Amino acid sequence: MTDCRGAEGYETLVADVWPWVDAAFYAFIPFFVILALNSLIIHHLIAARHRRGQMSSSYSTAGGSRRGMAADGDGPPGTTNTRLVVTLLAVSFAFLVATLPRSAALIAAAFLEDLVRPTGTAWTPAATVTACRVRLALAATELLMYSNHAINFFLYCAAGEKFRRQLCSVFRRGGNIAQGRSPSHIELRGK
Repeated sequence: MTDCRGAEGYETLVADVWPWVDAAFYAFIPFFVILALNSLIIHHLIAARHRRGQMSSSYSTAGGSRRGMAADGDGPPGTTNTRLVVTLLAVSFAFLVATLPRSAALIAAAFLEDLVRPTGTAWTPAATVTACRVRLALAATELLMYSNHAINFFLYCAAGEKFRRQLCSVFRRGGNIAQGRSPSHIELRGK
């Protein structure tokens, strides 16, 4: 079995410190930043909904009709914001579920390696079986981690009705997503 260790003088860095650094920068810090920023977005959306409700009720008492539209005009008030929040949270938690096991497996593997086979000892059958299980866990969590990079498209399809409609319209029109409705649309055509 191949034994990969840090260069002389760097064994502790590679075996004990690096898994924690990797976990912090790849999983823990990004997740908490994403969670904090999503929380701010949700807070602002709730505050906007509250203000919209107050304005609507004051408009209603002033003699106007109480009629609300969503931000994109596709449904009742707040549905676009709710869909946005659901999509943001789905992407954030998919990130956590896909990256956290890899970071935990790297940390566990670093500790198990020293427990199973201390430095300088020969491989025993039990140590070999444990090492193979650890490598299998590392491979499985690595696949899960890489799936995070591909899953966002599917999350947007699952959570975003407007995204699905636009995607379907692209395929129905053969890549022509604009029909001259507004300058913000882009026309995609082969030359």
